[in-house]
Amino acid sequence: MAYEQARGRRASGQRADGRFAAGASKTVAAPAERVFAAFADPARRRAWLPGAETAVRTATAPASFRAGWSADGTLVAVYRTAQGGRTRVGLQHEKPAGAEAAARMKAYRRQRLGVLKELLERG
Repeated sequence: MAYEQARGRRASGQRADGRFAAGASKTVAAPAERVFAAFADPARRRAWLPGAETAVRTATAPASFRAGWSADGTLVAVYRTAQGGRTRVGLQHEKPAGAEAAARMKAYRRQRLGVLKELLERG
C-alpha cells in the first residue's frame, strides 16, 4: 500500500478494499486487566473519553473490545497485548467517511490514548 500511496493511487489511511481506517497505539505501564476495565466499564471510559457515546458489541477480557461509535455509526476496535507489567493498546476506528474523517479520528485517538495512559499510570 505504501507503493500505491507514493504514486497517488491510494490515500493515507485507505485500506486495500478502498475503505478508510484510523489507528493509534500506546504502551501503558499497567496490566491488561486494568486497561480492559478502562474500556469496558462505562464510568471509567467516560473519565478518559468524555462525551463519547458507544454501544458495546463484544468484549473479551482482557484482550479485545469492539463498540459502535454513535456519533457517526462507525466501529471502534481495541486490542491489547500484555508485555510484562505493561500493556500495548491499539485502537482502530473502522469505516470513517473518508481521508479527512480518518485523519481527524487518528489525531483524536492519539490524544485520548495519551489521557488514558496518564490516568492508568497515576493509579
